[in-house]
Amino acid sequence: MWSDNGTTFVGASRELQQLKAIQPTIAEQLEANGTEWHFIPPHSPNFGGLWEAGVKSTKFHLKRVIGDATLTYEELTTLLSQIEACLNSRPMSTINVDDPGEPMPLKPGHFLIGEPLANVPDYGNSSNACYKSFGDVGLTIKEDDLPPSRWLMGRIVDKHPGDDNITRVVT
Repeated sequence: MWSDNGTTFVGASRELQQLKAIQPTIAEQLEANGTEWHFIPPHSPNFGGLWEAGVKSTKFHLKRVIGDATLTYEELTTLLSQIEACLNSRPMSTINVDDPGEPMPLKPGHFLIGEPLANVPDYGNSSNACYKSFGDVGLTIKEDDLPPSRWLMGRIVDKHPGDDNITRVVT
């Protein structure tokens, strides 16, 4: 298990070590699963990689929606649930389906609940062209005019490597 050096995580690690001394069955379970707690270096969120990117995305949406407003507990809970649905709706790849012309995108929500997360329909954007899938490999394309949890899908048809032979641009 990896985490940053937040006081909550350091304290939890310390409590767990003390609890393992008192309750040997907990220590046995953790050892049987190969569970160890590791900390990234202090003040270095770049070592957090993917989970820190998720934190950054969550903060972006929170700041964008809340601004200077003060929310109640229920409003904040609702907003965080919507942000979770938005972030877990991003296509990662495609699922093989019977019709290869319309592959279904595989999203993090599939791993969480076994199916795509349900979102409130966006009636303000009635265009059917804002969510298209081409080919059998999906790629998320950044589009500024789309609402959250709507993603364009594309297919790489050509690579354009740079002088260093590393591809950073695709068609």
